[in-house]
Amino acid sequence: MRRVKRFLIDLINKYLFSLTSLKNIVPLVKKYTLNLIKNNTMSNSKTLVLNNEQIQAKLDRMVHEIHELCYNETEIIICGIAPGNGIEISNRIANKLKIISDIVPVLSSIKINKQDPLSSDIILDIEDQQYEGKTIIIID
Repeated sequence: MRRVKRFLIDLINKYLFSLTSLKNIVPLVKKYTLNLIKNNTMSNSKTLVLNNEQIQAKLDRMVHEIHELCYNETEIIICGIAPGNGIEISNRIANKLKIISDIVPVLSSIKINKQDPLSSDIILDIEDQQYEGKTIIIID
């Protein structure tokens, strides 16, 4: 980005006082921009935030925190929010929790319009009696 900025500043300084030179600037900027795109310095590539190993470590840490906070519970409810990755992540957490503890995870989902939550009903796939008095973990 600094190279682009420096290039544009140099062009402006070079042609600043000559209005007739403006038609010379446009082709130079286009050429420079095309070269940057070809060299992938201005690509729209995605940035990797966490790799698979780091994701697993984060999930493991969450599972251990849940276990530490709910160690005296016999059953907890893990609700994944849909649409999105909430259900997938809640499944992974429940499976890992089964391995490290005796806590029984009950999986559930919450369907909600994330763009406008008040525009439609929020749908739970679990009855009121099932979560009354229980620890509930909501994962989005």
